[in-house]
Amino acid sequence: MSAIGRVFLVLNLILAATFLGWASTALASRADLSTKLSTEKEAHLATKKRLEDENSTLRTELNLEKDAKETARSESAVRLEELRTKDAELTQEKSANTDLRSNLSKLTASMSDYNATNSRLEKEKSDALQSAAAAAAAKDDAIREREAALAAQVQAETERDKAQGLVATLEKQSHTLKKDNEHLQTKIETLVQGLDPDVASAVAVKDIDGRVLQVDMNTKPGLVALNVGTTQGVTRGMVFEIFSGSTYKGRARVETVDANYSSALILGTVSGNQIAQGDNATTKL
Repeated sequence: MSAIGRVFLVLNLILAATFLGWASTALASRADLSTKLSTEKEAHLATKKRLEDENSTLRTELNLEKDAKETARSESAVRLEELRTKDAELTQEKSANTDLRSNLSKLTASMSDYNATNSRLEKEKSDALQSAAAAAAAKDDAIREREAALAAQVQAETERDKAQGLVATLEKQSHTLKKDNEHLQTKIETLVQGLDPDVASAVAVKDIDGRVLQVDMNTKPGLVALNVGTTQGVTRGMVFEIFSGSTYKGRARVETVDANYSSALILGTVSGNQIAQGDNATTKL
């Protein structure tokens, strides 16, 4: 082979070796790039999935929060309506309480008039007794001085008869009132329940009899006036049983008390037996 041929052969061998080296390097670089691309792709897919999961979780939490807010709005509306209803009921109760107090004041005024009448009758009775005593003394004087003052004796006897007639009438009225207070002794023990929270929940009651003076059914459940008060031992909260003869009519609880009268709130009545003026009232049957 010539020298030029050998030179070309050497150059071809060198070029072939160089190409093989470059090709080998290129293949290795491509393999590395493919591996990195695959790794980054997997990492991207993992990140995408994580973000999608987080987004789904956030959406779920947002929906739950919306539902909770909607529920809270509904509950708030219900509570507001309940408060409005309770406020209306409270207004009605205040109005009813005002009416009740007004009627109690009227009963108190009526009972004051009754006490004045009763005091007047007692004074007339006392005056009549004094007149009867004076007439009896005049009669005795007239007997001892009959011969000297027959005319005065006749006049004294006439005055005595008139006074005794008045005394008998007043004594009959007094006996009726006393019988009303003493004859019907109460027969049951009951617990007194107050209209207001500060009234004692239960107290022992004494045997007290009375009579219904007045009935007012304009204010429910109804009010009665009784002819007994603190003088007879009545206290606020006592419960009186109302009856007429052998007919039981109901019960009433004392709310206001004066010296010789009291007003009571009707707690209940027996169907068909209406409480009326003149009925008997007692703390124990």
